[in-house]
Amino acid sequence: MAKILTHVSFPLQGESPMLHVRDRFPLRLFSLGGCVIDERWGGGSSDMSSPFWRLYFNLDDGAEVHTQGTIVLPLAAGALVVVPAWLSWRAHCRGNVRHGNAFFDLPALRRERVREHMPRPLVLAAPGEPLAAAWARFFRDIAAAPALTVKLESQGHALIWSALEVMFERTAPELSVTARDTTDAGLAQALYWAETNLDQRIGRRELAEHANLSEAELARRFQEELGTSPARWVRERRISFAAELLRQTDEPVERIAERTGLGDRAHFSRVFARWCGQGPASWRKAQRSV
Repeated sequence: MAKILTHVSFPLQGESPMLHVRDRFPLRLFSLGGCVIDERWGGGSSDMSSPFWRLYFNLDDGAEVHTQGTIVLPLAAGALVVVPAWLSWRAHCRGNVRHGNAFFDLPALRRERVREHMPRPLVLAAPGEPLAAAWARFFRDIAAAPALTVKLESQGHALIWSALEVMFERTAPELSVTARDTTDAGLAQALYWAETNLDQRIGRRELAEHANLSEAELARRFQEELGTSPARWVRERRISFAAELLRQTDEPVERIAERTGLGDRAHFSRVFARWCGQGPASWRKAQRSV
């Protein structure tokens, strides 16, 4: 009788015969594809920030990401680069550049920890390295395909996860500990209610009611499970949803303010600019070019 992995025995963990890998780290992919960029890339010279993550894989030299005023990272042809969420940065491009990109949300990663442990873009694979070569093959196949297939979509998702594996390996354990699963059923229920009712009032009292907890206990569990306060978590989710609507739809800014519970246009604009570096209209124009 054939055997493999003779040194492995079950259970792998605890009392269970199975190692339970839960969906504790959701990824929401908004787009994966390519375009040609030029000096208009980024929409101007202003710094910008976003609650979303980006992977860049360019086929030509010429594009750069500028951070912290003076730090310049060239997006070399054939290199795979991640630009973290919430980073303040500026896009520059010289000439025409074939620009591959993935745009996605990692809601389990809290803003404060991301900004602390990923203060700048990171090169995940240099030109010619196995991961970079896999991305090159993917864009070659996409360019040659008459239509997008489920196989190509699956390959794209797999490549993004492979890139994140490298990212966590480079930043672990600091960044990876921010991806916490919520094992508390009451808290999970409150989070779900909040995520699906962002247009309503969501204060500590309302969250506590949906979690069947006292307000003090709710605050303690938020800090313990999510590493942040209820108010900060709600504000981050409102801003993230607003950013998604701004980039993915043509809804008026006033309507987005209503849908996200961020007040009238004036209040929404002030809050959004404080988090993302630009007002909603300017941010929308700039983000659609990057």
